[in-house]
Amino acid sequence: MMMFITTVLFLFGLHSVQCTASNSLANCNMVAAKSNSTCNEVVVTSITATTGIAVICTFGFTASTCPDNYFYGTCMFVHKLCVTCSGSSTVRIRVQTNGLPLFCLNTPVTFERIEH
Repeated sequence: MMMFITTVLFLFGLHSVQCTASNSLANCNMVAAKSNSTCNEVVVTSITATTGIAVICTFGFTASTCPDNYFYGTCMFVHKLCVTCSGSSTVRIRVQTNGLPLFCLNTPVTFERIEH
């Protein structure tokens, strides 16, 4: 179970989170704030209607494997992630995403933040 949680946190941009486990809303918000969230910690009704981070890949994709726009050998897509917390006696963390990564496949991790 711990390996699964670590993997999920890495995929969502939480490279390193150290804290004492508790069920407090404050601790949940601390974890959510360490994510690369693109929704300013506000629950959204539709992740597709939110801003995101443009990811531009000059190699590693083809026209058939690029998830969005492919133009002259460059693949561009938008990564969207919204991590929010709610509750008082029972604290819940909510993760909303469009499923696209924050990085290019098979390339060094670099990205340019562009609001959409």
